[in-house]
Amino acid sequence: LLLGLYDVAKKDAVRKNGVLEVLLLATGFSTLLLSPVLFSFPGGTLHLHLKLVFKSMLVTASWICGIVALKHLPLTTVGIVKASRPVFVLLGCLLIFGERLNLTQWAGVVTAVVALYLLSRSSREEGIVFSGNKWVWCLFGAVAFGVVSALFDKYLMRNVNPLFVQSWCDFYITAILALIVALRRKYLR
Repeated sequence: LLLGLYDVAKKDAVRKNGVLEVLLLATGFSTLLLSPVLFSFPGGTLHLHLKLVFKSMLVTASWICGIVALKHLPLTTVGIVKASRPVFVLLGCLLIFGERLNLTQWAGVVTAVVALYLLSRSSREEGIVFSGNKWVWCLFGAVAFGVVSALFDKYLMRNVNPLFVQSWCDFYITAILALIVALRRKYLR
């Protein structure tokens, strides 16, 4: 319910506002809330911060693609496709980290894949063709970047405090978005 309301609020926020500006404000406020945490942990190595910048770039790309898709597609399509992300994260965990699923988990994966296929068929009836729609491709990009980010999280969380990762990634995402917004305003007037 809360994720659904969150998507409704995001769709309303970008209806008359720029996607990048909405994301920048949202991450900026999140960074402010987590700013005390930035100074609560030891600084971390340059190598770790480069990993966090990489993760932040993945998240930023996922969010930009996802919000652009949300702005141009029905909420029903966006919500269901985004809900497929955990299935792909699980498959990645199987392939990359050697995890194993039980029978119930496999049933969930199969159900999600079948639901995604049925959604693509029913969306055609609403006039949305998955294969030729650039906004659907943005949505798939959001899912793909999100899956890679989640798998990278699993790798990072083995040795790094999750709150450290969250606070620094929020900071880097805000910096990346601020840079993109500034460059866009300067060069794409």
